Formats: sequence, C-alpha cells, structure tokens
Amino acid sequence: MANSSQELLKLYELKHILQSRKSLDKFITYTKDDYNIQWFHKLICDKLDALLDGSLGKNKLMIFVPPQHGKSEISSRRFPAYALGRNPKLKVAICSYSQDLASGFNRNIQSIIDDKPFQELFPQTTLNNQNVSNDLKKGALRNSSIFEIVGHGGFLKSVGVGGSLTGTPVDFGIIDDPFKDRAEARSKTIRDNVWAWYEDVFSTRLHNDSKQLLLFTRWHEDDLAGRLLEREADQWEILAIPAIKEQSKPLPQAIDIDDPRDIDEALWEDKHSAERILKVREFSPITFNSLYQQRPSAQDGNMMKRDWFQILDNYNERNYKFDVYIDGAYTSNTNNDPTAIMLVAYNRNESIIINSTTVHFELYQLLDYIPKYFEAHNVTKNARVFVEPKASGKSIVSMLRKLSYNAIEIPNKRVSLGKISRVEDCSPSLQAGKVSLLKGNWNDKFLDEVVSFPNGAHDDQVDNLCYSVFEYFITPNKVGLRQIN
Repeated sequence: MANSSQELLKLYELKHILQSRKSLDKFITYTKDDYNIQWFHKLICDKLDALLDGSLGKNKLMIFVPPQHGKSEISSRRFPAYALGRNPKLKVAICSYSQDLASGFNRNIQSIIDDKPFQELFPQTTLNNQNVSNDLKKGALRNSSIFEIVGHGGFLKSVGVGGSLTGTPVDFGIIDDPFKDRAEARSKTIRDNVWAWYEDVFSTRLHNDSKQLLLFTRWHEDDLAGRLLEREADQWEILAIPAIKEQSKPLPQAIDIDDPRDIDEALWEDKHSAERILKVREFSPITFNSLYQQRPSAQDGNMMKRDWFQILDNYNERNYKFDVYIDGAYTSNTNNDPTAIMLVAYNRNESIIINSTTVHFELYQLLDYIPKYFEAHNVTKNARVFVEPKASGKSIVSMLRKLSYNAIEIPNKRVSLGKISRVEDCSPSLQAGKVSLLKGNWNDKFLDEVVSFPNGAHDDQVDNLCYSVFEYFITPNKVGLRQIN
C-alpha cells in the first residue's frame, strides 16, 4: 500500500509539472503555492496563454482590472518568467510609468527564474549567477535593467515610459500602467508624451510577429488605451473586468466574458468587499468608474449629470438678454483642443444655452469665422462677448472690439481657479436646474462632453458653461463684468 501511495504521489507530481509547463495558472500555483487563484485570475491566465501560443487570433491584448486584484503579479511578474521558460530565445521588453517600477518587475522575474520550483519546470532557462552590467567577458548580462538567458539569446529589458529601447527588436512588449496616477493622466502634456513614446520608441522595436500586452487602470478616456482603441480597436483583444458587476460591459469593445456574479456583486469579496466599493460609487463616482469599473467616463455622468439639463422646445426671447462665450484655440489639428463658442440667453433666475459649437481652425480662419457665427445666430452689438484670454483669446478680443462688439476678457483669477474647482463651484447651480438647453442637433455632443468631465478628451464647452454660471449665479458683480439688470 505504501509503495502504491508513493507511486500515485509521484504520478500526481509529474502531472502537475507537465501541466505547469503548458498552463500559466498551474505555473503560478507551482511557483507560488500560496497564490489564491480566483475565477478571473484563471480567465486572465487563459488569455495570456492564448496570446503566447498564438491561439488568441490577435497579437495584441489589453487587460483592464481593478487595482490590487493580482494584475501585475500575474501579468508582469509570473507571466514573463513563464514565457521565457517556455521559449528561452524570447526577447521581452517590460515597461511602466517609471524606471524604478520597471526595474522592480525585472528583479522579481529574476528571483522567480532563480527559484527552485521554476528550475524544476524549465531547467534550460537560467541566468548568470552574478550581476553583470556590461562586461561581456563575464557572460550573459544581468542587472536591474536587462538580463539575458544563458546560452539561448533571449532577454528581458525593463524601461520606464520615456526611456530608450534601442537594440535588438522585441518579440514581446509589455506595458503595465504607463501613468502613475490620475494627476498624470489628466495632463494632456503627459498623455501626449506617453503617446509619442509609444509611437516613436516602443512600436519601433516591434516586428510583424511581435506580441503586445497592455495592462491598465483606466484614468482617462484619452489615455494610451483610449487612443489605441480609437485608432485600431479591431486589432486588439480587450479583456475588461469590473470590480462590481453591472448590466452592461464596461467598454463596448471588450469581449463578452462568462461572469458568474450577480449584479452589484464584487469581483473579489474577501479582499475588496462590495460594501466598500459601493461606498466609493456613492461618494466618488469618478474614482469608481475609472479605477474600479475600467470605464473612464460614467454612463450617466461624473461630476455633472445629464438630467440636470432640461431641453426646451422654445422660449420667449423678449424676456432675455444675450451673451457669447468663447474659449479659443490656435490650431486646426483635430487632435488638439478646439475653439468652443456658446450663445446664452439669460435673466435674473435662469440661463438657456441657445447654441454651443466647437471648431478646429487656424487663427486667421477663426477670426473670419466668428463674425459669421454671430450673423448666423443674430448676435447683435448689444451682446457681451466673454473671451478666455489664452491661446487666440487676445487676438479674438482685439478683432471683436474693432468690429464694435463688447468683448470682455474673463478675469485671470477665474481662469486660474482650475477646471475641477470651477465645476465644483458651479455644480449646485447646475443641479438646481438653472441652466437649460434649447433643443438642437448640438445637444448630444455638448452633453457628452459635459457628463464625461473630467475624463473626456476635451472640456472647452465645459469651460464656457462654467464661466456663464459664474457670471449669472455666483459672482455677477465682480470687476470687469456687468451686473444683470
């Protein structure tokens, strides 16, 4: 009996070894026996296996998972080691928002490869037994930026976003969180820099058969993932797993998954309870939608709600005065911020947005367009025209004053207040229903921008909206602005 039990145990161990060489989830439990594999971990592992062996059907995979749900442990630590175990000739690059974090992944992967369980599975994948920076006489490189697989030519290089990837083309490129936090993702300059690095550095190291793995917490709809989805969504397999199950998918481009949860049930109740996450939904919808649901814009609005704005079929013009708000830009490039123009009817108790539009023009075209807009919408010389004094603002004011329009620069103090602060100050007036919209084909585009703030690609119409609320309902008597009669 004892011999029989020992033989069965050996057979079980052999089976586990064989499975762990071909299945990522089995590899993880073999090399980290305290890892608590959940159903969604298995789903992630299956997708990574399919990407590695070519059965996914695409060479590009995005994975969106809430924080502290095992994303990086699986995808940025265990998976690269597993991939190099299966193919020691593989050339891998792993990137994150900082070199320190990327180097941390590098060191973690080295430790996994050095560990006894890994060597039991993949004895042909080994590293130099000493740290080697650049002296090739000492054998394969091994440091916190790059390590090479002894005798096979494979390597893993780690780099921060913005860093260099010069050298041999990469077979497998991994990007794990290119933005440090929401503040970085909100910065258009940083988003543009990340995009330029992806285009000019990361992508140029790939070849026709290269695989890409992008791991994100979605902070902003115009982040790297958002731009790739807009340009080439059909080239990516998109796995988006929300922290709380909802009726619909978090992203329309995401694949359907067999999610066993009930609505409002947490993804990992033992670690991140539904009670705690639903409190986040109640008190911080922006954080809930982006950080936990992988939907950088709330379906019904973030800081401002769609149902705050009544849409009117008509109104009595005789009861209102009229103003125009202009948030100007310099460029005709549609990737950059547009010029936003908003016409408002107002009285002491309410305002009605008659029209709001955005255009992409060079300055000379814009200066030609604005008077035509005024003519088309019957804007008279009695109207005030409030202009944000940035970009083309100064030129717009100068041109309008030459045409005898009452052009007023919006005070710098109000401009410098910041977008988030302005919206927070304006929200009570908006929620009270003091701003309505005149029915028009511009309504949907305007509301889409408003309810997606602060995660939308553009917010110029939001700026105009807030400036009008300040003018009519918050500080109508400030210097440079005329009191409403």
